[in-house]
Amino acid sequence: MTSAASPRGIRGSASRPDDHVIVLFGATGDLARRKLLPGLFHLSVAGLLPDNYRIIGSARRTLTDEQFREHARQSVTECGISKPAGGAWGAFERALSFRAANGLEGYERLILDAMLGDQALFTRADGVERLWEISAPLLDNPPPVELYAPGSWGPEPSLRRLAAPFGWHLPDAGGAAPDMRPPGHEPTPQQLCPPSAVEDPLIGAIT
Repeated sequence: MTSAASPRGIRGSASRPDDHVIVLFGATGDLARRKLLPGLFHLSVAGLLPDNYRIIGSARRTLTDEQFREHARQSVTECGISKPAGGAWGAFERALSFRAANGLEGYERLILDAMLGDQALFTRADGVERLWEISAPLLDNPPPVELYAPGSWGPEPSLRRLAAPFGWHLPDAGGAAPDMRPPGHEPTPQQLCPPSAVEDPLIGAIT
């Protein structure tokens, strides 16, 4: 077992890095278990981490700080060169904390999704251009404001224009679902699938 004192010689004349907060995405995954957590602890033992540092683990699983520290201990025990014991482990363990990815906000979530290759919340450049094409005329020449009652779904004429082609039903305050279609109206295939929707590559072909 590598001691806490002997690895100091490994460091030689290298200076410690400045204080850091290290965010470890995918902290409960296999890469973190086999390589990253054991490697970070070995760097700590060797004196190659800053004097003051924090390691924040993040993953889609929900763990407490204590559960993450136990996970790290098992990872280092099974895969590490420096084993978790003594003051060296105590100092490293105190630097560990965890935050679930589903609790991330703003750029934290954006960075994680980018690292995982999840494109669900990303907008393509052509999508932005298409949105601007649609919205620019409305911004330049906005339609008149239509008043509607507080707590309602909106102006009645606008609701009928929106709902009629697709046969949408909007629940009222009492939980019923009034039919917004004009009497005798049944949507045609062209109304349910207008040509513009089929031709727009951002919406995709509808079969």
